[in-house]
Amino acid sequence: MPAVFVVRPPRRAFTLIELLAVLAILGVLTALLLGGLRNFSAKSQSLKCASNLRQIYLAAESYSQENNGKLVPGSRSGNSEFWLYLLRPYLGGKDMWDTSVDNRVRCPTPKSNYKNYWAWNYGMNARPGFEGTSSSTYDKLFAWEPLQRPFQTVGITHKSRRLFVCDANEWQVQAGASATSVASFPEYNRHGQGKCNVLFYDGHVESLNSAQINQALFNPGNQ
Repeated sequence: MPAVFVVRPPRRAFTLIELLAVLAILGVLTALLLGGLRNFSAKSQSLKCASNLRQIYLAAESYSQENNGKLVPGSRSGNSEFWLYLLRPYLGGKDMWDTSVDNRVRCPTPKSNYKNYWAWNYGMNARPGFEGTSSSTYDKLFAWEPLQRPFQTVGITHKSRRLFVCDANEWQVQAGASATSVASFPEYNRHGQGKCNVLFYDGHVESLNSAQINQALFNPGNQ
C-alpha cells in the first residue's frame, strides 16, 4: 500500500505585537489584583483597629463598674499611671504593668514615628465635657487636675457624639482652640482617606476626618 502523507498547514506563530498585547493585558490584571489585595489588607487592618477600640470600651466599662461609676482617668498619680495602664487588668493582664496584653489591642497601622512610644497607638479624651475650655480657665475651675479629675460615667453627655478614644500618636487627644481648628494628636489618614477611627462614649466606632474629630471634641452637643 502506498504511503499516505498528511499535509498539515504550517503553524501560525504569535507575532511580536500579539505577544506584547498579551503581556500588557497580564500586567493590567496583575496591577488590578495587587491593588485589590492592598485595599483588602487596608480594610482588614481598619476593621482590626475598630475591634481593638471596642475591646477598650468594654475594658473601660468594667473599670467603671469596679470604681463606683468613675470613668477611667487619662492619668493619675502625677501622670505616671496612664489610662492604658489602668485598663490592662480588664483586658486580661495581671496588673497595670503587664504588657503582655498590649498586642491584643495595638493598632496594626500607625503612620507616625511613635509606633512604640505608647503601648496601643491610641489617645483618650482626658477631660470630657470641658474639651473646648481653655487650659487656664479649666485649671482655675478644677485646681489643675485636667487629666485626673474623676469623671462619672453617668455624667457624660452626648455619648454618641463625644469622642472617647481615637487613633493618635499621643496617649491623649485635645480639642483645637475653636470649632474650626484641628485637634491635637489624632493621627489622620492612618487608615486612608484622611480619616482615623474614633470610639465614642456609647461604644460605637466611626471613621472621621479632622473637622469631624475636632467637632466631637470641641463641642459635640452642637451637631
